[in-house]
Amino acid sequence: MNISLNRISLCALSLLLCSALLPILPPSTRTAWADSPTPQTIMDYESEPNNDMEYADVLRPGIPFTGKMYDKSTEMIHLDIDMLTFSLAKESEVRISLTTPSRVSYQIYDEEGEPYRTPSGNTISGQTELGKQTTTQIDCGSLPAGKYYLHIQSTETSMWNKSYEVLLQHDGGEEAPILPPTDPPLVPEDEVISITNGEIVGPYTFAAGQTREFRFTTPEPSRMAFAFSQLPSISSGETLHMALKSPDGKIIQEWDLDTIRTTGICGDFLIGEGEHTLAVTALCKVSTMQLKLTFDPIGSFDYETEPNDSFDTADTIYPDKTFAGVAYDPTLEVFLPNDLKTPVIAEAYDCLSFSLSSRSSVSLELATQGVIEYKLYDSNQRLLGEGKTGSGNRKTTVSCGTLNKGKYFLFIHCADINTWGKEYFVTLKTTRGTDFENALDAAFGKKHSASWSSDQKNVYSSVNLPSAGCLKIEMSKPESSYPVMEVYDTSRNLVWSYNARDEADSSKSTYSASVGLKKGTYYVCLRAGTTYISKTLPFTFTLTHKASTNYEIEPNGNAQQATPLKLGVACSADIGNAKSASDKDFFKFTGTAGKRYDIILAPREGLWDVSDLYHVDVYDAAGNFKDCSSYDSLPNGTKRAVFQPTAGGTYYIKVRCFSSEQIHYSISVNLFQKKTPSLKVKSASIKRNYWTAGRFSNQVTYSGDGKLSYRSSNDKVVSVYSDGTMLAQGFGTATITVTAPETENYNGATTSFKVQVVKPSSGFKYAKKSITVSWSGSFSNKYKNLSGGKLTHKSSNKKVATVNSKGTVTFKGIGAATITTTQAATSYYAKSSATYTLKIVPDTPKVKTVKAGKGSLRISWQRLSAKQSSGYEIRCATTKSMKKAVKKTVKGAKKSSLKVSKLKKGKKYYVQVRAYKKVGGKMYYSSWSKAKTVKTKK
Repeated sequence: MNISLNRISLCALSLLLCSALLPILPPSTRTAWADSPTPQTIMDYESEPNNDMEYADVLRPGIPFTGKMYDKSTEMIHLDIDMLTFSLAKESEVRISLTTPSRVSYQIYDEEGEPYRTPSGNTISGQTELGKQTTTQIDCGSLPAGKYYLHIQSTETSMWNKSYEVLLQHDGGEEAPILPPTDPPLVPEDEVISITNGEIVGPYTFAAGQTREFRFTTPEPSRMAFAFSQLPSISSGETLHMALKSPDGKIIQEWDLDTIRTTGICGDFLIGEGEHTLAVTALCKVSTMQLKLTFDPIGSFDYETEPNDSFDTADTIYPDKTFAGVAYDPTLEVFLPNDLKTPVIAEAYDCLSFSLSSRSSVSLELATQGVIEYKLYDSNQRLLGEGKTGSGNRKTTVSCGTLNKGKYFLFIHCADINTWGKEYFVTLKTTRGTDFENALDAAFGKKHSASWSSDQKNVYSSVNLPSAGCLKIEMSKPESSYPVMEVYDTSRNLVWSYNARDEADSSKSTYSASVGLKKGTYYVCLRAGTTYISKTLPFTFTLTHKASTNYEIEPNGNAQQATPLKLGVACSADIGNAKSASDKDFFKFTGTAGKRYDIILAPREGLWDVSDLYHVDVYDAAGNFKDCSSYDSLPNGTKRAVFQPTAGGTYYIKVRCFSSEQIHYSISVNLFQKKTPSLKVKSASIKRNYWTAGRFSNQVTYSGDGKLSYRSSNDKVVSVYSDGTMLAQGFGTATITVTAPETENYNGATTSFKVQVVKPSSGFKYAKKSITVSWSGSFSNKYKNLSGGKLTHKSSNKKVATVNSKGTVTFKGIGAATITTTQAATSYYAKSSATYTLKIVPDTPKVKTVKAGKGSLRISWQRLSAKQSSGYEIRCATTKSMKKAVKKTVKGAKKSSLKVSKLKKGKKYYVQVRAYKKVGGKMYYSSWSKAKTVKTKK
């Protein structure tokens, strides 16, 4: 196959090869390669064109070769092909290291242009990893003498315009290649050159890979351009790579010289003050190049500073100050191969940012010389709006509406050839809103920071309640002041107010108040209670919401705003202190003539009682006061008013407070009827040690208002006192009955529990819980805490061991058994038992003789009976600790010798043996024998 194809045919063929790679040659292990080749001080660089066999670059053994995946003619599809060649003077083991930042495909060809195949018929081909810096080792195995070609290709965007490195290694001589005539290689010498405004420097000759840095200083923000002359012709291929760097070394812009070769002009860059650097790197040999730098101060405008094409690098614009930018980015120009003067595609992106210290009305004035697209984003990079200007010179005003406090981003996009390289101007206009308009969007549960000062004594925040319920406001104590908390609706009407002046001197570290509200949006104002503030007073506050369908709804300070109550359903409420005099709570319910109603006020949220609330006042629909028949104090800090209307209709309840703090309470109206109380005991059954002195009790929970009584079913076992405490009198069981009487408000109730008076345990146990003993051995295990009761003994496995009435154990076989001893009850102690586990293992066999051989040992040992043993284990080690011992297993009790081979010659060995017995699938081992030592023969 002839690889000297035109560029179009080569692109199609390469894409086909990428999609259908042949099997990859397995790695060879016949030659030992160095894992990390010695770093080289010499490097070869690619010379374009090198996309076919005729122009292939030469690989030299041991010298790194650097190439780049870039071809101007196929830029639209990001396709590039590089052809490299190497020659072998004799058959050699070959390995190629290929280092890439992303995916390329590769294949080895012979000198006829055909894919090289190994003796097994495989090609040498494959691909590197996508999107990752990797070094791929291509083990070619043994290749015959001759000339070869390495074909490297990429169509990946992530590999485009990126460099790769190839290192050839082989163990044979190199056949002298026939190379096209080239200039002698130049040794790259990097250089730093200072250049001033308007100065022409050069001409310079570059070697492939050589970098020159041109440094210049701008005393103030400036517009800058570079002019190049004596450049190589277009046919010479890619030549120079440019990188413009800021004073801190960051790259402002980078591009390749192809895009400006015909004009010799690069720029319209806007840069800040300080020392900047233009780094010029030759990607192949450059004959001559001259450079002229010009820059001009940009005046009173705020000018863009490159790079500024992302959220992270955005330029800042300020209200009422004009910002100037240029729609230019050389990296986003696209030219046709036959016309490098006029781009067919030209884009540029600039990102600008601005911050609002408060909620404001915002507009943007755009002065443009062509079509500009714009998009507005918030600080979370969410799109808020977009549009575009018209063509020609025009001024466009963009209304952004009212924006909250925070940071915003304006993206400017130029995709119009006619606007390319031209200036545009942006002016930011802002108008600050009112306190309500600038209210902080407060998130529930989040701690917010705020402060008061001499000119700012109100802090507003807005909240959206998704449902009716309680809004709780908590704030830290500011120094030398106190808050007045206020809530407004969306019409800015005051809904609720709370004055915390009386809490200012308390020991509490925070202020806290709650208010019931219906679903909707509200404004919370935290107002400084003191008139004079001499310094900034910081504080934090948190808003929380708890949904509830049974919560008072503010405002409810009069009968017309009264919160309706459902009979038998408690409604939660909060009432302010005496300084919040306007905070009266009104509720209403429907009553029937002649029926009795209980109006219950109960404390909540840790409040002990509701004693700081006035007695409730009841009014009829005409506003006439209605007296209640009684006012009672109930358990748990609860108050009750009993009301019996003489006529049916709507009645209103007014609740007032004389506390220095906000009171959290609940109110309910219940149709009177006797209730069945809850009467419970903590334990349904109690065991009591007869010998434990003193009284004992069982906790009783009772929800009624009567006095409880107690009775024992057997006073000879347990006696009970009027307060419910009990005393053990004798052994046995008794039932204790608790009785609640019927009262005016509650029905009677009873409950009971059992008490068992028992003898204590003596604490009887064995001294040892587990014992292991050999077949011929013996043991003892002593009792502890005997009570004098009769002892009986039992074994869980009589095939292993039996035990007689005296507790003597007789061995029956190898294995494990549990021995249980039971101690009978006595007059003073209860029946008890104790156990221990007995494990019987084989006796330890002895090593009789050990005879040494060359790297082997003949070992004999004392054998055991079949009742004790199923076989033996032998281990040999060169250390006394038996570390890394050679272990052998011999099955059968009758075996008594074994030869152990493959040992080290002339070494001292320690030898041990032990017996094992397999019982019911479980192994029981004897102890290891005492070690015998012997030295193997050499």
